[in-house]
Amino acid sequence: MSRAVKLLFIESNEGGVINKSGSFKNSAFINISEVITNERDAMDFIKGNPPYEAREIPELIVLDSFTSDFKGLEILKQLKSNQQLRHIPVIVLSNSTDQKDIDLAYFNYASCFISKPKSPKDYADVIKKIELFWSRTAKLPY
Repeated sequence: MSRAVKLLFIESNEGGVINKSGSFKNSAFINISEVITNERDAMDFIKGNPPYEAREIPELIVLDSFTSDFKGLEILKQLKSNQQLRHIPVIVLSNSTDQKDIDLAYFNYASCFISKPKSPKDYADVIKKIELFWSRTAKLPY
């Protein structure tokens, strides 16, 4: 029997996270272990600074990146340069469809880049696909 994948959700808009991560809330496959809604807290989490000294290491990270007021690229770079966290797959969700942003995410070791769908139904479908792929198909380093 498999267990739920521990997910860290990082985004710049708390209301957005609550609404978006709500798709994961009823999941038997994904367990949201932490929701971080600002750059400072994300950096503190990565470095294990207070209040994250005893943080639970996630198995999967969803990063809303490339927004004007949120330094998602810097967070991705820090995640991938941290010895304890670099092995964790990072899914970049973005409003961008710009190939430069996509290339930049992959160049900095994102595991995948997903442009956010506009409609709630399409968004829910994407979340379901993320859930099924990363919890049932992919083999994660536990």
